Amino acid sequence: MDKRLIVCADDFGLTRGVNNGIVDCYKNGILRSASLLANGPELDHAVELSREHPELDLGIHLSLNDFAPVCPEIMRDLLDGRGFFFSSYLRVIKKISLIPGLGRRIQGEFRCQIEKILEKGVAPSHINSHKHLHLYPPLWKIVNGLASEYGIPYIRYPVERIENLSCLLKHKGNRRSGRKLLFFVAFFLFFTLLHRYGTSRSKKGVKSPDYFCGLYATGFLSEAVVSDLIKSMRPGLTELMCHPGYLDDDLKQIPTRLLHSRENEIAALCSARVKQAVKDCKVEVTSFYECR
Repeated sequence: MDKRLIVCADDFGLTRGVNNGIVDCYKNGILRSASLLANGPELDHAVELSREHPELDLGIHLSLNDFAPVCPEIMRDLLDGRGFFFSSYLRVIKKISLIPGLGRRIQGEFRCQIEKILEKGVAPSHINSHKHLHLYPPLWKIVNGLASEYGIPYIRYPVERIENLSCLLKHKGNRRSGRKLLFFVAFFLFFTLLHRYGTSRSKKGVKSPDYFCGLYATGFLSEAVVSDLIKSMRPGLTELMCHPGYLDDDLKQIPTRLLHSRENEIAALCSARVKQAVKDCKVEVTSFYECR
């Protein structure tokens, strides 16, 4: 079996700097897919850029955190005083567990987000979510159902091989952030176990790549790390999640830890070293659209 790689950027529509960075990684690097943030402040700019590059594969990045909802009238229980979704995903999960009927209203909000993307003339090839909230079992069922209903062939299954940690921790700069990283990994492993015991993999007509990577390296996705992840790929289809972008003033105002790291990712995804690793390992760079 051949090794195939989908490099997929999240947050397309977040800021103009992020949008321009994603497009530059498509033009000059190994990125082929991007996920549109339906409630992103610069969604229209992202769609405009995508029309200039029609072969850039597009999907949907659902969100219940940080941004304003598309349908605020049904999402009041998840909004702060500014009318934005809570930033904490734990708070969102708690609300879902405690408020009867909230799941149906979340399904309505997700439907509004999908419809907003479709109204832009986009035919999405994949679906995922901000902060991976769709991995929570009740949301996984909702998102799977919507993907099947709208004919979206791929859903992200953000469960990463533990061996990929070695690609990250062996680099000196990343070891300095070891405590934060280990907490993040431990929490997400718990989240993964909860999901595996709580629901099935996917609905009929909806599939996921064989492997996923980039979760452990979020914020640390350097040229060296990307090269090592490529070298460690197994035969089959792998999705590499990334968050490239240029640090502009708008991004500095958004509650995210991914700031300077986004520019590092642009450099990594466009680097000669990473392109050589792809060539040496006989990896086919592809997209969700091409793998339908």
